[in-house]
Amino acid sequence: MLGKILQLKGKIKLNMYKKDGMIFGKNFQVMGKCKFDKVARCLIQIGDNVTLSSSVQILVHDGSTKSKLGYSKLAKVTIGNDVFIGSRAMILPGVTIGNNVIIGAGSVVRQNIPDNCVVMGNPAQIITQTDKYLQKNAERLEKSIVIKKKIKKEDFQSIREQFNKSKGYII
Repeated sequence: MLGKILQLKGKIKLNMYKKDGMIFGKNFQVMGKCKFDKVARCLIQIGDNVTLSSSVQILVHDGSTKSKLGYSKLAKVTIGNDVFIGSRAMILPGVTIGNNVIIGAGSVVRQNIPDNCVVMGNPAQIITQTDKYLQKNAERLEKSIVIKKKIKKEDFQSIREQFNKSKGYII
């Protein structure tokens, strides 16, 4: 997949980032409107089987010192394998995210995240282990509403009623 040009929403091409020195592994998925720091994309390294939901930001520089010192801080960001990063999450400079990690939507990750963790919040904090989180959801899935098709206009009312008092899952 590395050699192939991947077309994303907004006509963004991952090959452009690769030319800027960004490293990413196989099965790297970007949902859209994600931003990778332009200052030094060569400091961003992303592993295999990583998904970035919409509007994720990855920063490698911090301009807070620029006006007083004349220089901005710069640090590498490393994301391990089998990682999901939720919508509008922000990864700050110098962060390493381990393998098998889930980062909740809107989280601000400012510290390293160890393997096999689910984190969320601002600042992001560990809430559970990934294995436990997935097991809990697998058990809920067996008893929940499951939508196995694309939602169409004629389904809107029925789905609203089903989800009025319940949560569920969609493929």
